[in-house]
Amino acid sequence: MSTESTDSATRNLLVFGLEGALFGVDASDVDAVVSWTEPVPLPRGGTAVLGVVQDRGRIVSVLRHPSGAERSGDDEPRRIVICRTRSGLLGLPASSTRAIAPVAIFGEVIPGGVVDTGAGTLTYIVPDAIADRIVGPRHAREDAALEGT
Repeated sequence: MSTESTDSATRNLLVFGLEGALFGVDASDVDAVVSWTEPVPLPRGGTAVLGVVQDRGRIVSVLRHPSGAERSGDDEPRRIVICRTRSGLLGLPASSTRAIAPVAIFGEVIPGGVVDTGAGTLTYIVPDAIADRIVGPRHAREDAALEGT
């Protein structure tokens, strides 16, 4: 897990909310924000994955919660923040979204960590880190597949 130490840095973030918490994801990781569509559950999809949706002919794995954890509240998602990862498209549920904008971040940035920003306190989301945690690093899956042949 990489960290970036800084007194203050500005990043272009998409800030969004769910269950009263704010989350931020780098604009470069965001593919689209679409209206909420109930995901189709997957057999053996894991506890973090709610299901899949189709967006412009592409399959998007939608998480139960932006951090990859279980949802705890009754705040219903209204949008899906679709992010590009090394493993494919990952959908993050959101009840609200703000426009992509430069956001000042104060202190140390740790993927999945809570940071103080000019937009308030938020959890910094790194889609690749979440995807790797849920499905494993892509190269590890490919190596295992090659060993099986």
